[in-house]
Amino acid sequence: PQQPVYAQAGEITLHITNQTSIKVGLGLYLSDTLKQKELNTLYPAKLKPFLTAKILLTNHSFRTLFRTQPENNHFRLNIRSLTILFTDLKGSTELYDRLGDTQAYSLVQEHFQILTRAVQQEGGAIIKTIGDAIMATFPTPREGIRAAIAMRSGIAKFNHRLDPHLNLGIKIGLHTGGVLVVNLDERLDYFGQNVNIAARVQGLANSGEIWITEPVYKEDAIAPLLEQQGYSITQHAVTLKGVEQVTTVFQCQAIEQDMAA
Repeated sequence: PQQPVYAQAGEITLHITNQTSIKVGLGLYLSDTLKQKELNTLYPAKLKPFLTAKILLTNHSFRTLFRTQPENNHFRLNIRSLTILFTDLKGSTELYDRLGDTQAYSLVQEHFQILTRAVQQEGGAIIKTIGDAIMATFPTPREGIRAAIAMRSGIAKFNHRLDPHLNLGIKIGLHTGGVLVVNLDERLDYFGQNVNIAARVQGLANSGEIWITEPVYKEDAIAPLLEQQGYSITQHAVTLKGVEQVTTVFQCQAIEQDMAA
């Protein structure tokens, strides 16, 4: 994993070995970190905003406009922290059974449009769809949580148009952590254990629930945001498939149940 290297003042000798089978470039960034931290603290209003790779890669417009211009097949990029959201749709099988393929497919596509709008409004990006599910990413947990809340609200309104027996439910899970960005099948995709954890956490959710991991919960203002939006929060310790250590997760349920449940 990438990590900063701190060196004392004076002459420095670097020995670098390329252990891959391809040509690679070297980027060297020198910074007085203590001075930088001091300036950030003293003059926050004077700092100009800047664009990071994380923000760019989680931007829906960027991924849409440049999806046909991927990097080479050996492209790899480590992002230290990214919020990953997975959803799943409950009730779609019954929808196809009752309405038939054509009408059910149209309604499922409308569900995808609701989720896409929620992601875009919070500055995230849809990475891929998997059956009736989506994977999306956001720069921070707060944006991911706000999108998840909007998804539930949107599905609840959508359900008011349907027969009560066709009530659809959305199941959502979020995790935040480092990921590996790669070029796969001519598009950028995300891999790593944190992606796996996000998917496993989504699998814990029942219809209408949002489940989040401890790194998401500990982000500033996440708990107050959920409580302000009418969610109860219950902590659990669970064992996730493929994860050796016990994982602390939080079950978020709307106190006033709506038709997204």
